[in-house]
Amino acid sequence: MSYRLSVECFCRLLAPHSFFCKQLIAWLLIVSTSVFAEDKVTLLGAELSPYAFQENDQITGLGVELLQEAAQRIGHSGEITLMPFKRAFQNAITRKNLLMTPVARVESREGLLKWAIHYLDDSFFYVTRAGSRKLTHGLAREGGLIGVLAGSAPLARLKAGGVTNYLEQTRDTANINMLRIGRIEGWFTSSILLNGAFKSHPELDPKEFVIGEEQSRHCVYIVASNDTSEEILQPWREVFNSMLNDGTYQQILSRYLDQDLQLMLGIGSDLPSGCGRY
Repeated sequence: MSYRLSVECFCRLLAPHSFFCKQLIAWLLIVSTSVFAEDKVTLLGAELSPYAFQENDQITGLGVELLQEAAQRIGHSGEITLMPFKRAFQNAITRKNLLMTPVARVESREGLLKWAIHYLDDSFFYVTRAGSRKLTHGLAREGGLIGVLAGSAPLARLKAGGVTNYLEQTRDTANINMLRIGRIEGWFTSSILLNGAFKSHPELDPKEFVIGEEQSRHCVYIVASNDTSEEILQPWREVFNSMLNDGTYQQILSRYLDQDLQLMLGIGSDLPSGCGRY
């Protein structure tokens, strides 16, 4: 910014009405704004598919694409660092001017950081075989085995619902296969994970399954440290709103959540209001 002021002074002294000077000042303003955006905000992805992960040496994912699209519109380089969730979350708490995703908004995290941008509500529900009853936590507690992905958010929600008769699997493929042959009564999962399973296994027919009522909702955010000013965050929020309005958000979401499944789960271009947007 000091360079711009120096150029302005130079122009006033030597050629205050020079077209060249006016163009030079305008160019410096654009450059300085871009550099300001890049220097001020660090982008961080917590490694969790499908939000942030590495594929073919590229960092990608729903949260990553949303951040990078917003960055492009602001004039930020869009460079993002990927790291394990625990370390990424600690960085988000302690480092100033950092945006990190994904983070679920839960009570234990309130006050630790700023909930900068809310971009998805991921619904949790039970999946059963076609012709079977729809499960709830109450029915699952009294029924047969429930399959769930090990170490996942659905597992945490399952435990919170008081269900103890569950079987953890490292891959949802195992849960799907056990459900199809009747080894488990239900599979507890989320909309994003269910969609990932269908994408990975196109031979699966959604008509083979029954999706139960939503048991809880997991609100996913881009977060920032408490030290990050609203002045820094506001441009990112504004461009995210523009992405909602011009359809870009929906286009990116559709790459990770099929349209048919969005309709089935009631997810659309308007974000649900359960957690608030910011």
